[in-house]
Amino acid sequence: MDQPATLTDAASDFTLGCQKDTGEPGAETIWIGLQRVMDCVIGLQFIRERDHGMG
Repeated sequence: MDQPATLTDAASDFTLGCQKDTGEPGAETIWIGLQRVMDCVIGLQFIRERDHGMG
């Protein structure tokens, strides 16, 4: 049975060709990325709540 991709593998695939490999991301880079993910989640929640009220 195949193992799921690790977060490192997924991030590497996502950034393929975008930047040279400088090693593992640091804590600040991960923190900023998590903040951007939360921004997206909040935006999606807002859209769902807005659309739910329209139907």
